[in-house]
Amino acid sequence: MKKQLKHIYISKEFFINFIISFLIFTFIFLINGIFKAIEIIIKGASFFSVVKVLIYFFLSSLPYIFPLTLLSSSTSVFSRLTHDREIQIFSFSGINPLILTKNLLIFAVLCSILLIYYNLLIFPSIKYQSRKTIYNLTAKNPIAFFQPKTIINDFPNFSIYIGDLSKDLNFKNLSIIQKSDKITLFIKAEEGKINYVPETNNIIFLMKNGFITSQASNKISKLDFSEYTFHIELPESFSFKEPQKKLSELPLSQLKIKNNIDANIEINERISFGITPLIFVFLGIGIGMKLKNKSRVLCIGVAGATSLFFFLFLILGEIIAKKLNFSLFVYLPVLIFTFITYYLNKFSVR
Repeated sequence: MKKQLKHIYISKEFFINFIISFLIFTFIFLINGIFKAIEIIIKGASFFSVVKVLIYFFLSSLPYIFPLTLLSSSTSVFSRLTHDREIQIFSFSGINPLILTKNLLIFAVLCSILLIYYNLLIFPSIKYQSRKTIYNLTAKNPIAFFQPKTIINDFPNFSIYIGDLSKDLNFKNLSIIQKSDKITLFIKAEEGKINYVPETNNIIFLMKNGFITSQASNKISKLDFSEYTFHIELPESFSFKEPQKKLSELPLSQLKIKNNIDANIEINERISFGITPLIFVFLGIGIGMKLKNKSRVLCIGVAGATSLFFFLFLILGEIIAKKLNFSLFVYLPVLIFTFITYYLNKFSVR
C-alpha cells in the first residue's frame, strides 16, 4: 500500500514539474518566434498571420521541448526526494527507489513512440510550412513595404512616398520618382489605389488627379491626367514563391528515395531525437539523486546544460558518420547518455 501511495505521489510531483518546465522551455524556444512575430507586425501582417507563425514555431520546437521537459522534471522530483532523505528511507527499507518509477517509464515510452512518429512523418512538413510562411510574410510581400509618411526605396530605381494609406490600400498624396540612365520620371497623384498582382509580380498604381514630369537629354515635359495607371515590374526576389525544401524538411518517403549518406543520417537523427525522452527521464533521476537540491531553477539549468552536451555529441557523431559513410554513428550521443544514465542510477541507489 505504501508503495502504491508513493507511486501516486511521485507521479503527481512529476507532472506538476512537467507542466512548469514545459511552459518555461516553450517560452524559451518561442523567443525567436516572438521576434519574428514583431517583425511581421511592423510590416503590417494580420493578427491571424502572427498567431499562425507562433503556432508553427511551437510545433517546430516540440522535438526539443519534450526531451528537455522530461529531463528537467525527473531531475527536479528526485533531487527534492533525495534532499528530503526520502530516497534513503526507501533504500534502508530494502526497496529500490527505481521500482517507484513505473508510471514515469510508461509515460516516457509513450512520449518516445509519439515523438518518433512525429519526427519522421509530421515534423518535416511543419518545419517547411513555418519557413515558407515567414518567407512570404516578411521580405517577400511587396505590399508590406508601403507605409504612410515614409519614403520607400526598396524597389530598384524607384523612390515612393505616400502621404496617407488606408488598410484597403487607398492612398492620398502619392509621389513616385523613377530613375534610369536616359530618363527621370516624377509622378504626382492626389489619390488612388495600390494593387499587387502575384501572377505577373507587378505593383499597379491606379491614380487620380495628378501629373507626370519627365526629364531626358535636358528636355523637361509635363502631362496632367485625371486618371492614370502605372505599373512597377518587380524583380524575382519580391515574388511569392515556394522556397526549396532543405534536407531536414523532406518527408520520409523522399529521404528513402534519395538513399544517400545525408538522407540516411537525417532519418536516423529523427529517430535518435525520438528516443531521447526515454533516456532523459532516467538520466534526470540519476542526476537528481546526485544533485540533492530543491531548486527548480537549478534543475532546469542543469537540463539545459546537459542538452548542450547531447547536441555536441550529436554533431560529433554526424561528422564521423559522414567521414566513414556509416549513418548509425549519429546514435553516438544516445549510447553515451545511456551509459551515463546506467552509471548514475546504478550507484545512486546503493
